[in-house]
Amino acid sequence: MVKSKQDLIKEIEAIVARDNVNYIDALLHYGNVHGLEPEYIGQLIRNTALKTKIESDARDLNFLEK
Repeated sequence: MVKSKQDLIKEIEAIVARDNVNYIDALLHYGNVHGLEPEYIGQLIRNTALKTKIESDARDLNFLEK
């Protein structure tokens, strides 16, 4: 289980840096490892700078309009 929102953000940032993946893939990997649904993680990252980074990745991947 996630200890805190800040711990989640630090772990996601570490995965991105270590594995050279985008934020979306890092979130999905984290969720798989910890047995968390994407919807739950989405609630945790609401109103954070991490959400902005994920939206940027989504635009780059054409998941969202630019």
